[in-house]
Amino acid sequence: MFDDLINAITQRLIEYFSDSIPNIYSENIEQDFVEPCFYISLINSINKSKLGPRRSRRYKFDIMYFNGDLGNDNLNSMGDSLTTVLEDIQVGDNILHGFDIQYEIKDGRLHLFVEYPADMVFEMEKEPKMASLEERIKSNG
Repeated sequence: MFDDLINAITQRLIEYFSDSIPNIYSENIEQDFVEPCFYISLINSINKSKLGPRRSRRYKFDIMYFNGDLGNDNLNSMGDSLTTVLEDIQVGDNILHGFDIQYEIKDGRLHLFVEYPADMVFEMEKEPKMASLEERIKSNG
């Protein structure tokens, strides 16, 4: 699911910003880091058990925007745009709604934080509902 979310976020960014920001990274790049660009990073994943084989997961991402020293006005404008653009992403046939979307500017870069929920069903080992039962009856008389 993690890779699907990264791909969906990347697709959404390409849809809206491919002309102005051609580079989107999600792996550590030590060389050839070209600005302006986006960098997608998973902050954490929370897994909660539900009834039966169901699990609920929440993935929190930090989408960083490096603007090549274009200034804070550019960062604030991009933060407003990203808040709208990443509110909904398409993962396969499903549309996931992002929540707790917020952004901040720190050290000359924009950090947009967003969480996406994902409900999952895992196959469980099938066990018989009732084991075999033996009955013994003794009668006196």
